[in-house]
This record gives sequence, structure tokens and C-alpha cells, in this order.
Amino acid sequence: MQFTRALVVLASLQLCSAQSPVTAVVKLLTELEARIQGDGKVEQQSYDKTACWCEETLARKAQDIADAKAKIIEMQTLIEKLEGEVATHGAEIAQLKKDIAANLAAQKEATEMREKQSAEYTATKTEAEQCLGALEAAITVLTPAGTGAGFLSMSNLQEAKVMTVGAGLRNVLAHLPLSAMSISEADLQAVQMFVEHPKNFIALQKTSALQVANNPAGDYAPQSTQIQGVLKGLYDSFASSLEKANGEESDQQKAFEALMATKQSELETLQATLEKHETDHAEKSKTLAESKQIREDTEAQLKADTIFFQDTKDACKALAVDWATRSRLRTEELQGIAKGLEILNSPEAQAIFAKSASTLLQIGSSNLVAVNSHSSSAARAALGRSGIARLHSLASHMKSPLVSMALSALAMEAETGGNKAFDKVIVQITAMIADLRAEEQDDIAHRDRCEKQQGKNANDISDLDYAVTKTKDEISRMETKASELQASIDTLIAGIKETESEMATLLKLRNKAVEEFREAVDQDTQAVELLTKALAALTAYYKKNTFLIQGKQEPEVEYTVDKDKMPDAGFSGSASRKGDSAPIIGMIEAIKVDIENEMKTTKADDAAAQVEYETQRGAMRDSVKADRETQVATETQLAELQATMQDKADFQGRREADLNAQKDMEVTLGDDCSWVQTHFDSRRDARKTEIQGLEEAKSYLAGSEDPL
Repeated sequence: MQFTRALVVLASLQLCSAQSPVTAVVKLLTELEARIQGDGKVEQQSYDKTACWCEETLARKAQDIADAKAKIIEMQTLIEKLEGEVATHGAEIAQLKKDIAANLAAQKEATEMREKQSAEYTATKTEAEQCLGALEAAITVLTPAGTGAGFLSMSNLQEAKVMTVGAGLRNVLAHLPLSAMSISEADLQAVQMFVEHPKNFIALQKTSALQVANNPAGDYAPQSTQIQGVLKGLYDSFASSLEKANGEESDQQKAFEALMATKQSELETLQATLEKHETDHAEKSKTLAESKQIREDTEAQLKADTIFFQDTKDACKALAVDWATRSRLRTEELQGIAKGLEILNSPEAQAIFAKSASTLLQIGSSNLVAVNSHSSSAARAALGRSGIARLHSLASHMKSPLVSMALSALAMEAETGGNKAFDKVIVQITAMIADLRAEEQDDIAHRDRCEKQQGKNANDISDLDYAVTKTKDEISRMETKASELQASIDTLIAGIKETESEMATLLKLRNKAVEEFREAVDQDTQAVELLTKALAALTAYYKKNTFLIQGKQEPEVEYTVDKDKMPDAGFSGSASRKGDSAPIIGMIEAIKVDIENEMKTTKADDAAAQVEYETQRGAMRDSVKADRETQVATETQLAELQATMQDKADFQGRREADLNAQKDMEVTLGDDCSWVQTHFDSRRDARKTEIQGLEEAKSYLAGSEDPL
């Protein structure tokens, strides 16, 4: 490149005498115009990319903000629902705990009551057994003395036993059962006197026995026999009371066991329900906390996205204003250059510049002579030879072959052109130095542009890659949600079909039950009619005829039947057939009544079954309706989700295309900028060396002392 530049400089020196300075100005203006237009194109591309980024980023952030707001609303709705459910579970748990406590209290109360009843029964049993023992002993003791004569032969031991028995009967009289109330007052007084005064009783019995012995034909009835009969009656009463107490104890124990079984089953149900509510309460509380955290995170992200959106919007707006200003200024600059070129390239200007070219050269030549007037001809000749030798020396010592060739060419030009060409060589060297410095500025600008564009390219790739990854994650989550929604829809459809099948089955069963009910009612009605006819036939004879018992005419009797007791028909004589038919008539009437009651019960049961059927069918219909509404809502949600997924997929496709474009740009920038990292410093060092060599050559040619 430097060698080519040197050749161009030499060619321009050869044509210098024929070229107008205005032509150089026009050329510079033309080049400036081209550079401005090129810069405009580059800046336009850069602005277009930035504007595209602004548009896509703002759209993406706007979508993120909308999604976050929708997510917050969704989470808020879920939170309110969960809070209500958690509160409901809490209330249910509290009520279940109260019910469990009440159940346990009822069991405790029933147990205490049962223990009290059992204790009372044990006490009653013990007392009854003691009384039975005392009565049995008393009856046994009094039995040998069954007649008055027996008391005359009683030994002292037997009298002592009678005395002891009398004492034992006091407890019996103190605990007489209700069944003993049928004993006459006189009998009880006799026993009471025997208990209170057993000695008087023995003495009285001996006196009575003596009277009986003296008068065997008398009608005396010994008092001991009366007491024995009373005691046996009391024995039977106590035995009956004990047996009744045993039966009541057995019934109470069975009732207690049934009650405890029911309460225990109820307790197990309550505890299972409590456990389920506590599990649901814990799970929904956890979900509630997670939902609140998601809502808070989403709100924080929404706030950050909103700030970023506004900042980006302001920055992009400022960029658009700057670009409009820059475009206006560039347009005005290009218009000025175009106007200048129009003026300089006009025929009138060309003629004027051509006429003034010779004068300009003369002024330049005289100025050049004036500048060098301080040197004599001999001195300039000597200095020229020394400078030419220095150019050859520098050319041989230059490390850069291009600079060496350029210096050799300048030395040859100086040798062939003489002193007049020497000044041209100095001008050439100055131009070369200026070109080298300009080239260095171009390299620096190229390096800065590469660093800026590569940095922006890396940021764009990172942003696009993040956007693609995030969109893929969102699509994946949406696909999972869509699968869940589809599963819910399938479950709802299956549930609806199952409920409709159950409704059809329930209808068939109900129709069958109605058919059976009607058939049963019809049969019962016919049976009642037949029984009515049979009763009329059986009772017709007895209504029209009388019957004789032992030759006496008896009044006509209208027979009726007690539902709970068969009437007594134990007649004898010529009318005994009526006694045989009465139970049959009673049975027929009882059967008729049972059938009629059964018909009433069946009708009531059928009415209750119809109500229950309508209730179940209504509940099933409501369930199907609710499931269909839920299905429609879920399908709508699924459709909206699928539409969002498609939008996300399209967005992902656009971002992937942009990412591929940025990667292609990365390759392009690598090709254009790879030399910056590998050759920028070496080019800069080589250029520095070239400039130093040219400065030395210029200083020699200008008359400075030889540094060597």
C-alpha cells in the first residue's frame, strides 16, 4: 500500500505543472461527499438495527408486563380461593374437634351411667339373693312345724333357728319388691309380728297346738302355715324381681354395647374426616404460601420490567430525535458540498481557474525561492548531494521494504531532477508522512468501530439467546399446563358419561320399582277384596242364627278381633263350631289389616323412593351441568393457552432468525476485524518506524545536520 502511494505521489509531481489547485479541491470535495454518504449508509444500518431492537424489546417487555399482570390476577384469584378454602377447612376442623369431644363425652357419660346401673343392679341382685336366702331358710325352718302339734315337739335348737330366721326376715321386709304388693295387709302383719316377736309367735303356736291336741275336731288353722304361705309368696316375688332385674340388666348391657359401637363408629368417621380436613388444610396452606410468593415475585418482576420498559422507551425516543438531527445536519452538509461542487465545476469557474493557474505557480515558485534564499547555490548543491546519499542510506537501513522502495524512488528522483526536484521530494515525503498518519487514524477508527460493533453484536447474541431460551421454557411450562387442562377435560368428559350412565341405570331401576309397586298394590287390593268377601261369608251365618249353650238361648254376639290378642273362643256344646271359626276369622281380619297396613307402608315407601329418586336425579343433573360448564371453561382456557403457545412459538422463530443473523454478523465482523487483534500493534510500530525514517530524510533534505 505504501509503495503504491509513493508511485501515486511521484505521478502527481510529474503532473503538477498541468493540474489546477481547484481540481484538487474538487477532488477532495468529491471524496468528502463520498465519505459522508458512506458514513450515512453505515449509520443508517446501525440506526435501523437499533430501532429494530427498540421495537422488538419494547414489544417483548410489553408482552412480559401483560403476562405478569395476568399472572398476578390469576394468583390473586387463586389466593382468594385458597384463603376461603383454608378458612372453611379451619372451621370444619374446629367443628369436628368439638364433635369428637362431644362424642367422647357422650361415651364417657354413657359408660358412667352404665357403671352406675351395673352397680345398682349388683346391689339389687345382692339384696335379692340375700332376701331369697333368708326366705328359703325361714321356709325350711318353719316347714317341720307345719302343724300346731309340731311346735309342741320343737327342741331348743329349733326354737333358736326360728328366732334367727325371724331376725333375718327384717331385711326382707325392708326391701319388699313391687310384685309383693299383691299380698294382703293381714298376711304382712302376721309376718311382721313374727319378725318382731318370734318368742311370742312360738309361745302362741304352742298354745294353739295344745288346743288342737285337746280338740282334734276343731277348725283351728295354725298361724305358721299362713306365714309359710306368705313367705313363699314373698320368695316368688323376690325371685321374679331378680329375674326381671337380670333381664333388664341384659337389655341395658346390650343397649350400652350397641350405643358404644355406634359412638365408636361415629368417632372413627369423625377422626377420619378430621384427618382429611387437616391434610387438605396443610396442603392448601402450603399452596397458598407458594402462590403468595409467586405473586410477590411476579409483582417485583413487573415493577422491574415497567421501569426497564419506560427507560428503554425514553432512550429509543432520544435516539430517534438524535438520528433525525444527525440526518438533517448530514443532508445540509451534503447540500452544501453539492452546491460547492456545482460552483467549482461550472464552465465559468473552470475558465477562471485555468487563467489563474499560471499566476499561482509563479507565486508559489517565488515563495519557494524566498524561503530558500538564505542558502547559496553551492551550499544547496552540497546539501542536496548529502541528502540524496542520506536517502539511499535510509532506504538501505529501512526494515520496511515499502518505505525502502519509496525512499529509493525519491533519491533517484532527486538525482535525475537536480535541485529543483529536491523540493518536490520534500513535499512528497511530507505527503507520505501525512498519508501514514491518516492511515493510522483509519486503523484506530477501524479498531474502535470493530470493538463497538463486536461488543454490540455479543450483547445482541446474548439477549437473543436468553429470549429464545426463556421462550422455550415458557412454551414447555405452557405445554405442561395444556396437558393438565386436557387431562382435566378428559376427566370431566368421562365423569359426565359416567353420571349420565348412572342416571340411565337409576331411571331403569326406578321404572322397575314402580312397576313392581303397582303390581304389588294391585295384588294386595285383590287380596283385601277376597278377604273381605271371605269374612262376609264366614260371619253371615252367625249374624243370622243363634246358638245354645246347655239348652239356654244366648244373645247374638258380634265378634271382633284384637290386633294384639286372639279372642277366647273356648265354647262347648252345640255351638262349638263358632268357637273353632273365631280364631280363623280373627286371623283373616288380622291378615286383612296387615295387608292394608302393608299397602299404606308400600305407598309411603314408594312416595319416599320417588322423592329420593328425583333428588338424586336432580343432583346428578346439576353435577352434569356443572361439569359441562367447567369443561367449556377449561376448553376455552386451553384454546387461549394454545393460541398463546403459538404466539410464543412464532416469537421464538423470529428471535432464532435474528440470532442466526447476529451470528452471521459475528462471522462477518470476525473476518473484517480479525486483523485488529493480530496486526494492529505491529502495523502501528512499523508505521511509526516509517514516519521516523521519513522525518530523518526530510530533515536532511531540508538542510539539518547529519544525525549520523
